[in-house]
Amino acid sequence: MPISTKAIKQAIKHLGLEKSFEYVLVGGTNGKGSTVAMLSYGYRELGYKVVSTQSPHIFEPQERVLFNGTRISKKKYEKYMEEMENLPFKLSFFEKVSLMAFLYAVEKGADIVVGEVGLGGLNDAMNVFPKDLVVITSLGHDHMKYFGTWKNLMKEKFALLKDAKKYIGIYSVELEKYAIEKRVFGIHYGPKNYFLTKDGTFVDGSFTSLVGVSQIINLSHVNEVFRGEVKEFLVRLPG
Repeated sequence: MPISTKAIKQAIKHLGLEKSFEYVLVGGTNGKGSTVAMLSYGYRELGYKVVSTQSPHIFEPQERVLFNGTRISKKKYEKYMEEMENLPFKLSFFEKVSLMAFLYAVEKGADIVVGEVGLGGLNDAMNVFPKDLVVITSLGHDHMKYFGTWKNLMKEKFALLKDAKKYIGIYSVELEKYAIEKRVFGIHYGPKNYFLTKDGTFVDGSFTSLVGVSQIINLSHVNEVFRGEVKEFLVRLPG
């Protein structure tokens, strides 16, 4: 089945849902969930009301939508699901959960929504509102059966930048080649000057107990966000 945002955008219009929050969207391959969790925690510590998404769930589907770190109640989850079943549009499970997060954010008066891309980027169900910040974690050859080639996958992921105000993400040779080839200008690739000790500590004292190089890199992105060092940029992608 072709991946498309058509149905969820129709549902958003049908429901009269409007963006009333700052929107942070996390894409990439490795560590999206932990990056969403770290960003959400940081914003909550600054006093913001935050709705966040995460996938997949482990025990119950309510784990996918959280307000200030607490999952949506089973009663509220079922209420939203029933409403979406009655929409005149056929939505996938992921589209329903994505739409639920936005509706819940409006209901709770959230200041910020921190969302996690499910598949690719361009036609992902979370990519339906202009973004105030995009964070892209480490990149890999995920979901190639849907996109066919590495170039197609990169186009999907970097399409997230098209209507974003700010961006931070991992630097890679492949990413830079794609950016040059596709004439994506002004990208801030994120920190390049972090040095790590053997125990995973940054020279600035930051530390994560999460396992894997990608988690350390993702923490560096989060650090940059809260230092206010995410730079404005202009992006131009081919039509």
